[in-house]
Amino acid sequence: MHNKKTIEEIISCINDTMGIDIKDKSRKRQYVFGRSIAYTIMRVNMSLTLEQIAKVFNKNHASIVHSLKELPYIIKYDADFKELHDTIVYNWLENVNNYTPVSGVELKTRLKTMIKRNKSLHLEVESLKIKGKQEKLIVKYSEIIDRIEHKIPDDEFDSFKKKINTILNGM
Repeated sequence: MHNKKTIEEIISCINDTMGIDIKDKSRKRQYVFGRSIAYTIMRVNMSLTLEQIAKVFNKNHASIVHSLKELPYIIKYDADFKELHDTIVYNWLENVNNYTPVSGVELKTRLKTMIKRNKSLHLEVESLKIKGKQEKLIVKYSEIIDRIEHKIPDDEFDSFKKKINTILNGM
């Protein structure tokens, strides 16, 4: 299992902030919410498997999945729990060795840079899709042109070419 001390630090941070013991078997909303936060931190920040998280809390992995799916909705619709969630995550991250605080201005700058990069990558992907389609058409039509060139005499080819362009432009 991952660093047991870190897991206990997460649980302790949540317990201290909420004034409860999230390892209690209680199904009261605050306990369920506290455990959800712990599951999320363990899953996202520590990359624990569902089974590993379930083992820590003596739960079934399906309970962990359900809780992970429900947490975003709880945070979205309950301002008090959102504030509590943000406080716990901030407090825990503050105690992590590799955590570096970032100013709001720096965060906005990084976000703008990532958005621009994302747009650029999206355009690049679209451009590659177009090039791929064009290459397929070139292969397809070059084969047709090769066959036509060998069957049509040179003196009639210009006339044939004009007829084909007329048909294609009319479509």
